[in-house]
Amino acid sequence: MHSVHMSSFKVLLKQRSRKTYKLGALNNDTANNAYEITKQILNTHINVPLEDTDSKLIVSIPTGNLTFDDNKRIIYGYVNAGRYGESYTIRQKLLSSATHKQVNHDEVTEKKRYIFIYLPDSLDTGIFAFHDTARLNARSPIKKIIEDGFKKYKTPFEARIRPLLHESIPQAIKNSPVKEIRAVGYKASKDTADAMRLIGNRLTADFVIKNKGYSMGVVSDFLGKNKSQNQLIDILEPDSEKVKITVQLNGKDKVYELKNIIAKGVSITLDDANLNIDPLTNEPNQKSLHDSIKEEINDFLFEIYGKGYKI
Repeated sequence: MHSVHMSSFKVLLKQRSRKTYKLGALNNDTANNAYEITKQILNTHINVPLEDTDSKLIVSIPTGNLTFDDNKRIIYGYVNAGRYGESYTIRQKLLSSATHKQVNHDEVTEKKRYIFIYLPDSLDTGIFAFHDTARLNARSPIKKIIEDGFKKYKTPFEARIRPLLHESIPQAIKNSPVKEIRAVGYKASKDTADAMRLIGNRLTADFVIKNKGYSMGVVSDFLGKNKSQNQLIDILEPDSEKVKITVQLNGKDKVYELKNIIAKGVSITLDDANLNIDPLTNEPNQKSLHDSIKEEINDFLFEIYGKGYKI
């Protein structure tokens, strides 16, 4: 299953400020623009292992993998991402390390993960989109080098990459009707498992509640304090790996992971049918993945800024 995590990008007037610069004129100077600075930062980290010690995540940007579209102000392409285990850490002079089993950087299995960055000159908010599958994405190390890079720029700036939390979700999304609730990996009792016709001793399944003509509420009901919706989630969530809701937005079905909307930001499940996934590698076709992520960003831009903004 493939999804995209959406993060906002802003440059603050000063530390802890609520006001931000337009991305094309940082410090009110068009010579300083967020796209060019980000491009410079990424290019200086090509083929350098980037480590986030908290998540035990390694990311590297291979030569030639990223495309920089100066006209559209977008950066996109595959980076490599891998996570090392809890009982050992990596010994490599460019990485921090502790006193556990010594493992070379090359011994970490890296997977391809797509990133898509949009930094329009005319707006004060950009978008960083991180492709995620098998619980692995490149967000933490990329976030770190970008924020640190802006601080170390010749004119230091306070850049922030933050999850698009539900407070920032456009009202049109909050008002979207919920069509389905899916408790993924729901752990059922033996009696319930028998009733669900689970095979053998398997006691987990996807528990699905579909809208069959009656209202299941809107997205904001599941983010706020609506009693009936929250009671339902309170029952399902403790015994599930995750709870997803399918909503109808602009005539399209969107799948959101509920916990991520509340705590980690907008995470949208992509439709596998549109990704042309290679059955041998489980990797999506690059153009199909690119187009799917771009479509999600465009939908979000439309809801925030209207018809004038589109990649």
